[in-house]
Amino acid sequence: MKTVLTGTHIGLVSNVAASGVSYIDTGGLFGGGTLTLEQILAIIGSGTLSDAYLTVIGGGKGTVQALGTLGATELIDLANANKFWGTLDQACTISTTGWTNGKDCAISVELIEDGTGGWTPTFSGVTWIGGTPSWDTTAGTVTHVVLFSRDGGTTIYGAVVGGNAASDGMVPYLIPTGQTFTVPVNKQALKAMAITVNGTLVVNGFLIEVN
Repeated sequence: MKTVLTGTHIGLVSNVAASGVSYIDTGGLFGGGTLTLEQILAIIGSGTLSDAYLTVIGGGKGTVQALGTLGATELIDLANANKFWGTLDQACTISTTGWTNGKDCAISVELIEDGTGGWTPTFSGVTWIGGTPSWDTTAGTVTHVVLFSRDGGTTIYGAVVGGNAASDGMVPYLIPTGQTFTVPVNKQALKAMAITVNGTLVVNGFLIEVN
C-alpha cells in the first residue's frame, strides 16, 4: 500500500515503510509536486533546496564562500553563499547576480587589503546608505560590507559596517614639526609651527591635539 502525506511539513509517521511513502509538496519547499521520502532526503543531502533559509538558532549557519584574490573584477553569485570574503590586490569592480525578486535578500562581503594596500573597491549598481563611502585602504585593513535587495537586484542598497570606511567629516590632523604624514582622502591637516605676530592676535577659539 502507498501512503501519501499532504501539506507543507512532514510529520512523524510510524509503522510505515519509508520506501512506500510519498509527499505532496504543496508549499514548494522541495520544488513542488509529489516526491518520495528518498527524493526528499536526496534534495536535502545535496543542498539544492529551492529556497534556503538561515536558521534562527545554532549560530545562524549561513554559507560562506572564499573568493580568494579578487583581481580587477569580481562577480558575486548569491546562489553560492550568504557571506563572501576575499583579498584586494588591486582596484576591483565588484558586481552581483542571483538576487530573488520579492524576497528579503541580504549578503555580507568581507574585503581585506593586501600587504601593499591602497586598493579601492567599486560595487556596481549599489545605492549607498548615507552616501558613497570613502574606503580605508590601509594595508591589512578589513572592511565589512552589507548588501540587500527585495526586488531581484534592480535596487541594491549597501552599507559599510563598523569604522573601516574613512569618514567624510573634515576632522583635522595635527602634524608635529619635523614629521611627515600622508593625509587621508577628505581630511584636513594642521601643521604645528611657530607663528610670528606683528600686531594684535585675537583668538576666538582653539585647536588641541587629540591623542
